[in-house]
Amino acid sequence: MEGKDEWCGVTLYLFLGYTAVWTALFLYLLHLSGRARHLELQISWLRERVKTEPRP
Repeated sequence: MEGKDEWCGVTLYLFLGYTAVWTALFLYLLHLSGRARHLELQISWLRERVKTEPRP
């Protein structure tokens, strides 16, 4: 029975590690998409400001 318990522990650690890696990747991609959206908003705001500001 000792060998079976050992494999269960290894399988558990592999599963937890695999899950942690995919979760971190998902959160990183979510962070990148949020930053891209923020940059899009800043660029559109700047374009509108350049169009509407009077030039000297």
